[in-house]
Amino acid sequence: MFLDFRVKWGITDIITSTGIRELFSRHRYGLQGLDDTGQIRDIISQASSDYQTLAHAKEIQALPKMKYRNGLREAIYQLADELAES
Repeated sequence: MFLDFRVKWGITDIITSTGIRELFSRHRYGLQGLDDTGQIRDIISQASSDYQTLAHAKEIQALPKMKYRNGLREAIYQLADELAES
């Protein structure tokens, strides 16, 4: 699950599946508190420089940088919410 997400968004070199799991362990459904430490901001910042070559999803590669950054942030919170629900 995490590997597919990381490959799709082109963040495999930036954060491990274990890193995502640890990040999400503090998440509460519906809250936007994951970035309290700035880790998501750092992931997005690093990812936005190479996503057009590292992301495997063509629709993500085609996004302008700002839409990629916003989309990745939204996707991270959506995945975290899905895990918090289960």
